[in-house]
Amino acid sequence: MQSARTGDQGKVKIAQPSLSSNHSAPASKLTRVGLAATVFLGVLGLLPVRTAPNPLVSASDRSIMIGQPTYAIAPPRQPQKNKNQVKSKSPDSSPVISKTDQVATTAEHNPVPNENEAGQLLISMGLSLVTEDTIPNHYQDLISSQLQIFWQRSLLAISSLTQPAKPKLVINTTIPVVHNSVFLNQAVYDWEIGRSGFLIPIAQQSGLSANATITVCRVYGSCRRMNGDRLMPDPASLIKVPVAVALMQKLNEQNIGLSTKIKVDAGNFTEDRLGTISYGQEYTLHTLLTEMIASSSNIATNQLIDYLGSDYINQVLQQRGFADSEVNFKLMGDQIMPANPGKSRNQLTSDELTQMMVQIYRQEHAGDRVLAKSLRLQRDRALGFDGVKKAKAARWVGEKTGQTSKALGTTVALEVKGRPYVITVVDSTGSDAAISQCVTLIANHIADRGHL
Repeated sequence: MQSARTGDQGKVKIAQPSLSSNHSAPASKLTRVGLAATVFLGVLGLLPVRTAPNPLVSASDRSIMIGQPTYAIAPPRQPQKNKNQVKSKSPDSSPVISKTDQVATTAEHNPVPNENEAGQLLISMGLSLVTEDTIPNHYQDLISSQLQIFWQRSLLAISSLTQPAKPKLVINTTIPVVHNSVFLNQAVYDWEIGRSGFLIPIAQQSGLSANATITVCRVYGSCRRMNGDRLMPDPASLIKVPVAVALMQKLNEQNIGLSTKIKVDAGNFTEDRLGTISYGQEYTLHTLLTEMIASSSNIATNQLIDYLGSDYINQVLQQRGFADSEVNFKLMGDQIMPANPGKSRNQLTSDELTQMMVQIYRQEHAGDRVLAKSLRLQRDRALGFDGVKKAKAARWVGEKTGQTSKALGTTVALEVKGRPYVITVVDSTGSDAAISQCVTLIANHIADRGHL
């Protein structure tokens, strides 16, 4: 039996690595350089939307950006000769970016650049190294040897940029910097994984399985993740968030009002536990949107999928950089399959779902304010809402939940000490209590540290 969180019944079997409880502290030099990289990326505002470990990036949609401005590193002058500096493979002054697969190799084949090499890059930007004292000992102990590799990969990526004598930061709102953005996307993503070790004991303490996927992002900041780029075993009703995103895009593009009415076809009927939508009746687009998000109405969702078309929905998702998210199948309840349900399964990752939520709460697109209001009306309060309520110094802002026999999860917006965050937790075997406790522990971690 399924609840109001019901969604697609399909299951995608994904090989998952086991969670290891063996941890070791990183070397002090690696920590200092890693923290310096943090300051470097933070100052630049390089907090990109990361859609996959190896993103396909186009010149139109992959500039490193937060909000509206695009941040780019100006083409450097001829670098000064320095024996510690990474050598350029090109005689001209263009930035030389190493390939992703070169960066992705392990430390055994690509030793971590020493402190001077990486430090010169950061200090040349007017920054100074941060000592390891800024990381609490209990946190250092949680960084596993596997996570250290991600630190190393991010340092390799950053240090291999050819350096000018006096680099200049240029802010440009129109010119995308494709090569640097691809490169730094990978570096930032690897660095964030290297800082995500605290999620492993939280997942274990909450009783989540090794298949659990977690992504946590500060709305105007960086993210932490565990299996965040892995496809959910079943997106369930969480797939309704991308449907809502595509709906607002269409209304904005075609200047269609939310008061526009459409008729619900009988073929879109399926079981709804909380929804109030009936087939054969006309409803405004605003009502269908609200019922889809707040009451998790499958009937409303199916009608909106027909209204938009799966091809259009997936086109919007691709244009926004969500390469792994697809809406291909209608929603069903316990037994009744809607007409023309679709030909393949829905797909979603916690990374991409979290970034959709982040964009909504940043109000990056027309209609995001409407979506935020719908998320605040969420009637299912057993997962994220319950977890935030039990956390210290936290306030619930909005949420979407999802559940089938194959998956249970939530994506919840909250404030911790006045700062906005989004937490997404999905598990194939988890319970309401486990998901709720995971949200509580993550929120408390943020509250205790004052940041991620």
